[in-house]
Amino acid sequence: MIQNQHTKRSRRLNLTTLCCCVLGSIGLLSSSASHALDYSNDDALPLLGDPVSAIVSPEDEIVLGRAYQRALRNQMPIILDPTLNNYLRDLIRRIVAASNGELPPIHLSLINSSAINAFAVPGGILGVNAGLFLYSTTEAELAAVFAHELAHLSQRHYARGIEHREKTKWATYTGILASLALLATSDSSTGIASILATQAVTLDAHLQFSRQNEREADRVGMESLYTAGFDPRAMPAFFGRLLQSKQFSGTEDYEFLNTHPVTKSRISDSQARADQLSQQITPMRLSEVFQFMQARIGAAYASTPQEAVAQYTTKLKSKPNNPIYRYGLARAYIRNQEFDDAIAIVREADFYTNPKSEELTQYLEFALVEIEALIEKQDFSTAEKRITALFEVFPNHIPLQYYQAKTALGLGHYSQATMVLNRLLDKDDENLLYLEQLLISYRDQYDQLNTLVTQARISFARGAYGKASEHYRQALRLTDSSNLPLQAKLQQKLREIALLQQKLKEFSQ
Repeated sequence: MIQNQHTKRSRRLNLTTLCCCVLGSIGLLSSSASHALDYSNDDALPLLGDPVSAIVSPEDEIVLGRAYQRALRNQMPIILDPTLNNYLRDLIRRIVAASNGELPPIHLSLINSSAINAFAVPGGILGVNAGLFLYSTTEAELAAVFAHELAHLSQRHYARGIEHREKTKWATYTGILASLALLATSDSSTGIASILATQAVTLDAHLQFSRQNEREADRVGMESLYTAGFDPRAMPAFFGRLLQSKQFSGTEDYEFLNTHPVTKSRISDSQARADQLSQQITPMRLSEVFQFMQARIGAAYASTPQEAVAQYTTKLKSKPNNPIYRYGLARAYIRNQEFDDAIAIVREADFYTNPKSEELTQYLEFALVEIEALIEKQDFSTAEKRITALFEVFPNHIPLQYYQAKTALGLGHYSQATMVLNRLLDKDDENLLYLEQLLISYRDQYDQLNTLVTQARISFARGAYGKASEHYRQALRLTDSSNLPLQAKLQQKLREIALLQQKLKEFSQ
């Protein structure tokens, strides 16, 4: 389900300005030293000539990046959709695995905006607007944008930019870090104004160098795209179409071009390289999962739920056997709270009752939509049966585990729900979707202590460090005096938050 978080317009506009005007051109080029050291190897030697490491350590950069992501969650409308996020994580993992450069762990935020944009910031934070899904014509084009962004990080473009701007390098980079820290610790626009002012000082000098960076990101990203099995021609195709659309429309929806200078010569160079690589690949069939995800977003972005139903009804009538249109209509029915119709349209699919091996991908996506509809209409018993059957074929599927937990909550099986959610949080500890369901579980059990702890975790994930500390202190007061391990754990959390606040304060000064 696509959900918005904190949609106050003033905050959204401020942070959108920050992401599009600054982080696209500075932050996403600021992988700096975050990948330069192998943290798993205690014997790894430091890079003595690395100018960015002289300002901030790789560990501190990751801390700042995660703090920024928490501010992003608090100030931007984030899409909390297990199916969409799982798809994007798998796609990004595939590109990262094909990358020659070293990268920090990537943390993704899917933003509820129709504007076409993607960005990355120091510490491995990657943001993508839903609009990028709708504009991409193939999965390879979407992958091309991610490959391009990750290439900026792996090539450490901003670190190299610092060396090109000797006179302003220290003030510029430390100013950016300070502003990121200020943004991460404040709800005001002070940090945003500060970072924009810092950027203005060196914008002209940076733009010329960034054009070189863009060409290199095209080349390196294209290599990753090719190695990952995608058609490299998707990169020049996407950027070329984007540039042409911008020239004809002149709208503000093309945020990506504001931070990624695209020229005809750059596209020509990229096309020539892609043509060379494409001779060595076998054409891939169009990804069905990508098309399902496009339909999922398309149904959510129609102007009204009724309009979504009308659009996909018309499409399905024109092509009754098209599974993408059927999927989109089912999602539109759910959005319009017509749950029985959603279930019926899923079950009417030819392949649904007895799928062939080559139809399992379609079957899974349709089954997840049916389960969503069953949960929404509170038919938890039927949902549980469907989930149990699906686990026999897809035992480790993450969205399926999430729906298992949600179904268990609906049935009052709190121990099972808590176990599944904590298992998911072990791998994604700041996932608000999981944390909010865990909070429901503890509240329904009248477990005041764990309710407070979970509230603290949610506040922390949103960058509300003071509120998180207060929840932990309240939980500490409720802890049995004989439960020394829990007391120690809560006290450690309070110390960690205090240290983080101090570090962010130091960076913002």
